Amino acid sequence: MKSAAAAALVLCATLGGAAAAQANGWVYEMPATSEGNHEATWGDNCEKIEFDYDGVTSYTLPDTYTVVVVKAGNTNTVYEFFGGGDVSALNGKDISHIIYCPGPGGS
Repeated sequence: MKSAAAAALVLCATLGGAAAAQANGWVYEMPATSEGNHEATWGDNCEKIEFDYDGVTSYTLPDTYTVVVVKAGNTNTVYEFFGGGDVSALNGKDISHIIYCPGPGGS
């Protein structure tokens, strides 16, 4: 994982964003930025799914990923060490895109 994801946790704590431990790993919220909207910011071999603000508030990812970023409104919800299942934005807004990054050797 690139340093951007690690720095995001520090930024989240600095800005007072939400962070919590989950069974899958960590999930936290941080401000969305234009840099954070690019797959390469989060790691190697990341992919992006785009939504058209059509009322999608959750999405199921069946595999394991090192990082999953859910962009909704002006916020990114970041899941680290995600073990598969549903993702959504902590702010409850419609999802505009999801970036997901497989671990070493794929997902």
